[in-house]
Amino acid sequence: MGNLPGQQFDFKFVDIVPAKDFILPTLRLTFYRSSRPREHENPQDVMITNLNMQVLVKQNDYDTKVIGQAKSRGLQQTWKSNSESRPEFDLTLDHYTLYEIEKIRGNGDLNLLAKLTFQGYPVGQPSKMESYPIDPCDIPIAKSKWVEKILPDLNYKNVALVEMPRLEYPRLNKAIDMLNTAWRSYSIGDIDDVLVKTRGVLTELGNQVKGAGFENEEAWDKQGKQYMEKRPDWKRFLDSDSKGDIIKNITKKMFGFVSPGAHPGSILEMNHAYFALLQTFSLTHLVISRFKMLDEQQKSRKRRKTAR
Repeated sequence: MGNLPGQQFDFKFVDIVPAKDFILPTLRLTFYRSSRPREHENPQDVMITNLNMQVLVKQNDYDTKVIGQAKSRGLQQTWKSNSESRPEFDLTLDHYTLYEIEKIRGNGDLNLLAKLTFQGYPVGQPSKMESYPIDPCDIPIAKSKWVEKILPDLNYKNVALVEMPRLEYPRLNKAIDMLNTAWRSYSIGDIDDVLVKTRGVLTELGNQVKGAGFENEEAWDKQGKQYMEKRPDWKRFLDSDSKGDIIKNITKKMFGFVSPGAHPGSILEMNHAYFALLQTFSLTHLVISRFKMLDEQQKSRKRRKTAR
């Protein structure tokens, strides 16, 4: 409930539905407004403008998090002293925000909160414009409606948010930097550079494994001539024959996939670049994890020697 010049109004939440005319996930919030003349005052119609609605998600009765600003679908509204209307607001989100909302919601109902402020003045008297906040408005959304009717139309189930661990390890800074550059190239649609950078990452991973002493000589043949070359010894590095064979084959195949001219007669697509990025990211994460484990083993041996 609130007061304006010459009128008193109620503002209540009515409904929330997906707005289907947006590319990004967008919720349309509908409210009910009713006005009536204030006692002992002359009735006045009020011009409402600059509506600003902050929407929050309630973690509990005391803790809330802002999820966005809902925009009014009308720039200005006239609230007559004895009338009613259904103001609508659009709240545009992204899939990260939806993911965070889902973590807060858990497996229960979703509880949002709308905080509306606006400016208003008696019709024809803009010099009397004032700001008006109203009491926060609860937006309860049943679990069944949110999960079955809203999330699917927001495309949330079809666009998965994958939490990737942050890659940090000084020995592999060069590979990590190239991988980050590859992600940026992917974001602007430069498929060729993605493949170049991911190939560079694979090369650097092998160099670091060899540099740590995990290498062996392998013979390979080119046009009838045999060559000997130092190659990463994945079996010793991973301390497993089976895992070593698998990673050796994966890296070999990935080198072929990201090599220039590896796809003759076909058009490279973004899904090829995405595949290369995810595969290379996974290999980098695996190598970093193994190096960190080896570092801990070495530290543990040093502590035991010191203790003696």
